[in-house]
Amino acid sequence: MIKTDTQLGKFKVKHLIGKGGMADIYLAEDTLLGREVAIKVLPPEMAQNQDWIARFNQEVLATANLFHPNIVTVYDVGQEKDIHFYVMEYLPNGDLKQRIEQGLSIHLSLQYLKQIAEALRYAHKKGFIHRDIKPENILFDEDGHAKLTDLGIAKAIKDSQIITNSRQSIGSPRYISPEQAQGGAVDERSDIYSLGIVFYEMLTGSVPYDDDDALTIALCHINQSIPELPTMLGQYQDFIYAMLAKSKEDRFSSAEQLLDAIEQLEQGREFILDEFYQARVKNQPDVLNFESISESFDNSSTSRTKWLIILLLISVSGIGFWQKETVTDTVSNSYTYITTFFTSNTADTNSPSGVLQIETKPSGALVYLNGKMMGETPYFGQSVPTGVHKLRLVHPLFADYNVDVEINSNQVSSQQYELIKGIGNLNINSQPSGATIEVNGKKIKQKTPYIVKELMSGSHQLFLSKNHLAAELTIDVYHGKERPINITLKPGLMAFYPNNWISIKQLYSNAESLIKLNQLSSPTGNNAEEAYLAILKADPEQQKAKKKLVELGNKHWQLAQRAANKRNLRATKQHLEHSKRLLNKDYSESAARSLLLKARSQ
Repeated sequence: MIKTDTQLGKFKVKHLIGKGGMADIYLAEDTLLGREVAIKVLPPEMAQNQDWIARFNQEVLATANLFHPNIVTVYDVGQEKDIHFYVMEYLPNGDLKQRIEQGLSIHLSLQYLKQIAEALRYAHKKGFIHRDIKPENILFDEDGHAKLTDLGIAKAIKDSQIITNSRQSIGSPRYISPEQAQGGAVDERSDIYSLGIVFYEMLTGSVPYDDDDALTIALCHINQSIPELPTMLGQYQDFIYAMLAKSKEDRFSSAEQLLDAIEQLEQGREFILDEFYQARVKNQPDVLNFESISESFDNSSTSRTKWLIILLLISVSGIGFWQKETVTDTVSNSYTYITTFFTSNTADTNSPSGVLQIETKPSGALVYLNGKMMGETPYFGQSVPTGVHKLRLVHPLFADYNVDVEINSNQVSSQQYELIKGIGNLNINSQPSGATIEVNGKKIKQKTPYIVKELMSGSHQLFLSKNHLAAELTIDVYHGKERPINITLKPGLMAFYPNNWISIKQLYSNAESLIKLNQLSSPTGNNAEEAYLAILKADPEQQKAKKKLVELGNKHWQLAQRAANKRNLRATKQHLEHSKRLLNKDYSESAARSLLLKARSQ
């Protein structure tokens, strides 16, 4: 740790302000220009490699030529004795992670997403791929504008090949793209995927894939389906799909295209995935070439193994949520997994053998053959010895599947299995405690803290509420496990109407029922208009409620027209009054006068 008043060239250190994944961060003063700056000091283990330091300096200095309102400015790279550091713009207003924890409105989430997408559009055009987008790398200036930091640092760290037991390596597992998790090539679409994870977290308050083990998270990015957003955020589901597609080809092709979609959402126009994909041409091979399988495994296994070993090292490092009680066991188990995953696809080619092809519904099940982990589905195992083998399929969301398979010489044994749902528990705790629990829309008698037992494995909708506070999330229940849930309830999901707290989602449903009963704006305490106004009082950013109020205004206008045609002056006046209040500037006074004249005529 650097002491206060230490002089690093022209920079005078004031005090430590943070610890990043690969550097300690200090507030300092530029004594020549008289401004405050942030200095990131590299750890000694990185500074020992002079060749890497040279490459690192080159990468960082290259980013100093990036000038954009949504990118943190890099001022300089320096060395003072054995201390290597780089100097950047000082932003005192925290990072996005802190704002997510406090809760963000949809409006702010879209605003921040747009600002970072603008930064990526600029950086990508300059030839930079970030590689490590996460909330902690998004800072805020004094005006509340989001700014992306550590551009170019990711590539420098990756090139260094340095991993320690106390620092976070490149590509944070919770935000890593599938291709990064597999050690594949990255491009601008990899950054878009990571930004999609960040946007999902801004909307819901949590990341889509989470676990104590980094390797498990990485496999989720590769294999698990994209979780559904809560119902109230359903209008953004297709947009999320386009950011988080497993294949790069199925995502937004550029930050430019992403910004076009964001603008569409800001204008209140729905983003529809089918329309987005209409212009896409997908070339999918119809025939599987078994002769190329072995070659593809051989060519790709080195880089993929290397990358997953990095993830393994992360998973047993001393970083908060990845800590393990028994590091030795974790290393042993994970190393066994990695080595068998990439090296056991073939057997002794001198003995009689065949090919084993396994598909499961869903995919992503681990394949064990005679107790040895071979890979995951869809699985293609060449040179499998002839005879009967014990096959076990393991998937975290499904019960284990055990079966005998027979391999014949020089033949393909193609097997398809549909996995059966398993059973797991949810151990639910909330702050504050005593919250009402709803699982998949069904309220249970007990309140938090409480263990919900024997749930089918898979995704479940969980809703917790206590007065004006609530939380809604999608939770995966794992077969044979009890998953702990600790969540802080926040305002914004509950509304008060007419005399009790009710979830906004339920109040929307109630309002639709009232409309069918023609209780648009009356009676008092039981009408759709008041229900939508209660929703807006709880959350002013509820665009759906605003649209529904306009629809009610148009409905009243239609009813006024009907009443005028029937010469019912009283009903015409009543509906026009409601319509004027709801439509506001879109209300036509001249047309209303015409309706009143018509209603008065005999």
